[in-house]
Parts: sequence; structure tokens; C-alpha cells
Amino acid sequence: MANFLGAAKPVNGNVHAMDGTTRLAFIKKVYLYFSFSLVLTAIGGYFGYTFVMNRLASSEGRGLYGIMIGLIVLEIVALIITWFVRKKDPINKIMLAIYSFLSGATLGPLLALAALTALGSGVPAGTLILQAFLITAVVFVGLTVYVFVSKKDFSFMGGALTMLLMIAIGIGLMFLIFPMGRGAILLYSGLTALIFAGFMLYDTSMIMRKYTTDEYIAGAINLQLDFVIFFMHILRILIVLASSRD
Repeated sequence: MANFLGAAKPVNGNVHAMDGTTRLAFIKKVYLYFSFSLVLTAIGGYFGYTFVMNRLASSEGRGLYGIMIGLIVLEIVALIITWFVRKKDPINKIMLAIYSFLSGATLGPLLALAALTALGSGVPAGTLILQAFLITAVVFVGLTVYVFVSKKDFSFMGGALTMLLMIAIGIGLMFLIFPMGRGAILLYSGLTALIFAGFMLYDTSMIMRKYTTDEYIAGAINLQLDFVIFFMHILRILIVLASSRD
């Protein structure tokens, strides 16, 4: 989502213009902190899932909606701060950790729904979550390898992806007022997943063309956003398909 968070055009002094050793070192840093971010997102997800399940089990789910809204607001604030301090070490790493944990924690209700749906289908609670993660991982790795092997420039996709993302956000906000049926959820989540598959191509391609050598945290944030949002929509699709079989 580099085009959504900042300027999409290549910048002067970008990593692509550096020597091969510098480019490789930058890519390693980006994927190191991306992996670090995913681990903390998973920890946050476990925390959010456990919190939601405990609240539901104790019949204290009434205030859950407000708590999750608060966490989402904190997540957005943390993301914005992380973006603005992305070049300032070590606060950039600290904020990346905070944002990543909150990003996972806000997945709590969706993960809980997936677990309950799986149990209702007679399979272990984590089945749908694991399936969604594996699908996301395979797609992410496949598209990443394709970008690096083909060496194609996907920067031309930025404008179209941003426009599609804004439309998807608008439709999503509309569905907060008018609840979606199963068919609408499948269509919306499927199309949104495709948009973020496009962002995986775009952001991977733009990592070296958009950023300077001190912006590895920015690259990690963009990849984490692509991965997590794609995962969310794949999980929603699996939940609908599993509940339809009941």
C-alpha cells in the first residue's frame, strides 16, 4: 500500500540506484522487519482472540464492541506515528512493534468467529485460521518471487489500485450501515483480496524504487498491511463457505 501511505513516484537516491550490495542489504532489512512485524501481529492476534473468547464465555460481551473500536483507533494512530518516524532509529522499531501488536489484537473478533465456525463444522478451532494463513503465505511468496525473478516494474498499477481501494473502503463503510448477506461477503472479500494481491505486486516492485536506504521500516509496514488485509478477506471467505455447509 505504498501508494496509499505516501508518494508513489520513485524518489531521488532510491535503493534501485545503489550498487548490488546496498540493494541486497536493504531488501534483507525490509524482510527481516516484515517478519518481525508478522510475529508480533500473530502474538497480538492470539491476545485479541483469547480476550474475545473469554469475554464471550463469561457473558461480558456487551462492552466488547466499544473495546474493539478503541483498539482500532489506537492501531490507526500507531500506524500514522510509525509512518512519520520511519527514519528515526530506534523509535521507528518500537512503533513498528506497537503497531504490529495492535494490528493483530484488532483481528480478535474475526479470529474468534473463525474458531467458532470451525467448531460448528466439526473441525479443530484453528483450522480455518491456518488455512487462511497458508493461502496468504503461498500467494505472498509466489508474487514476491515473481517480482524479483521477472524484475518487472509494477509501478504503473499504483493509481488504479488506489482508486479501487478507495471504492472498496467506501463499500465497506456502506455495509456497516446495511449488513451484507453471504453472497455479498464472498463477492466483496474476493474482490478486495484481489486488490491486495495487486498491492503485493506493486509494493514489492516499489520497495527499491520508492525508498532510500534508511526507509526499511516503511517497506516492512507496506508488506505487513498487504499480508494482513489479504489474510482477513481470505479468512472471511472461508468462514462463509464453512458456515454455508452447516
